[in-house]
Amino acid sequence: MEGIIVLLLGIVAGVIYFVKFRGKDDEEDDSKDSNNNGEENDNGGDNDNGEDNGNDNDDDFGGNDIDKDKKVVVYDLAEGQGEIVIPSIKQGEKLYTIAFTDGQNVRSIDSTDEVDPIHGDCYEDLKKLEFETLEKHEDVTSKIKNMVFPLSAVDYNIGDKETFWTMSDAGSDEFFVERKVRLRNKKDGVLIWADENADISNNDIKFLLDEFLDFRYDIIDYFGREPAVDDFPVLQKRGDVVNIVLASFEPGGYFHSADLYPSSTYSRSNEGRFLYVNPRFSNNLLAGIIAHEYQHLLYYNEKVISGRGGYSLWINEGFSELAMDIAGYGYKQGVRTGAVPSFLSRTKETSLVSWGSRLSDYGSSYLFARYLYDRFGKDIINAITTSSKRPKDAIKDFTGLKFWEMFKEWAVTLLAEDIGLDIGSEYSFGGSITIPAISKEIVLAYDEINNTDTLDWGISFTEVDFDEKDEVKIKLNDSYSDNNFRKIVVRTKGNQ
Repeated sequence: MEGIIVLLLGIVAGVIYFVKFRGKDDEEDDSKDSNNNGEENDNGGDNDNGEDNGNDNDDDFGGNDIDKDKKVVVYDLAEGQGEIVIPSIKQGEKLYTIAFTDGQNVRSIDSTDEVDPIHGDCYEDLKKLEFETLEKHEDVTSKIKNMVFPLSAVDYNIGDKETFWTMSDAGSDEFFVERKVRLRNKKDGVLIWADENADISNNDIKFLLDEFLDFRYDIIDYFGREPAVDDFPVLQKRGDVVNIVLASFEPGGYFHSADLYPSSTYSRSNEGRFLYVNPRFSNNLLAGIIAHEYQHLLYYNEKVISGRGGYSLWINEGFSELAMDIAGYGYKQGVRTGAVPSFLSRTKETSLVSWGSRLSDYGSSYLFARYLYDRFGKDIINAITTSSKRPKDAIKDFTGLKFWEMFKEWAVTLLAEDIGLDIGSEYSFGGSITIPAISKEIVLAYDEINNTDTLDWGISFTEVDFDEKDEVKIKLNDSYSDNNFRKIVVRTKGNQ
């Protein structure tokens, strides 16, 4: 046994302990991380090898045992280590690899990737505007603080008619159009409007109103505060209300940040707190979409309060998908079902931090947000939304883990959930959700695994096909990228 350990250390000097992995305390890059798409443009600032040369193994598995019964071992390869030899392979064992690159390449949308049926193709234009209004917030509000607003807000009655700017119907040449709407119901500071052609009954509208009132303060408790007059003076015009507009525009739902500013600055502003929902979906999904868009309203407000720093689209969308769960109408409840399997079928082509507004992007962001919440509770959500730092740095401050380390543990969690490994609470969703199978490439032992077709912050999952033998060699080639190619081998010991 002692001889095997010595031999193993000689061959696999880069194998490190997964759970106790520390790395060097190098400084992280504090440069601005967002462009007009809300994408992260850094490599996480993690440039160390993260090596730990401890030697606590007490059997011939090598690597690091991450469950007490030693049925699962993780070999974490150091940067630059492109080959690992797994000793003493026995019948019934399985080998998997997880690999990702922690940088930022130019995103290329896979033409086979599905468009999100809720938000469609036009959603990115709204998010560009959201980033713009956030950047200009201080300049805009400083110019309107002395504007004269009505002494009392408009008080509407059910049946009253109004004209609001909304996104246009699919196929229109215009992005925004004026739309006539009628107030269909109101209660406790929430008004639901519908255009004259909206095919939705009074009972369905009452359901949506009651459900929103039921989960409204749960969403606030988890994700942040509603915009207030002190930060958005134009809200004096319509008062302390939330307006929900139902109409047949192209996306299934959206939040328009320009509504929080005067129409003299943004001509398509409705000057108030507004959410927009297309009533073409089932009532349960409509309730979930309202929760999703409501979280966007809260997230935007928190970023204004925190000094307009740290806005990132990928975490914003992940939290909105999680908000659907909190409201009772998300993936967890079987309502928002398509995004997760879309991501798990194309994990290599889906970057967590480079947003593409595709269905798989929503699945990736949701599963990461769900993992953070299940592992750390709602306090980590508050830490991210209220921080002026980028999400990567806010996560590090809260957890003590560099972002790529947290990403790695999330990736191992996805595999553990996929193949049914019970290896501890930090590698699970805590029983809150189950996930469908991950699309894994089957590779032969001694074949080379590389990162040529994996987007940065995407994940390559493989299962290694091998004959029973004394050892298996796995080659992972990282010569195709300037960024760190992180490589992990997971070994299960029978009956998994």
